[in-house]
Amino acid sequence: MAETFATIVYLHKNFIIKKILVEIENKIDGPLILFGSFANVTYNKESDIDLFSIDGKKIEHNMILKTA
Repeated sequence: MAETFATIVYLHKNFIIKKILVEIENKIDGPLILFGSFANVTYNKESDIDLFSIDGKKIEHNMILKTA
């Protein structure tokens, strides 16, 4: 329950991550892990977004670039 609440709060504060998740959530079957500076909340305007999909499917880089 606390993890779900933390996720909701994080996505509310980080609209770009929410936008990416909405775009790719139906294209992957397993968990999606956010790591790096966005996960640690140490990002800046030059930071990239690090995502890892456990289901083994490759997330198309172009799909994320179009979303961002």
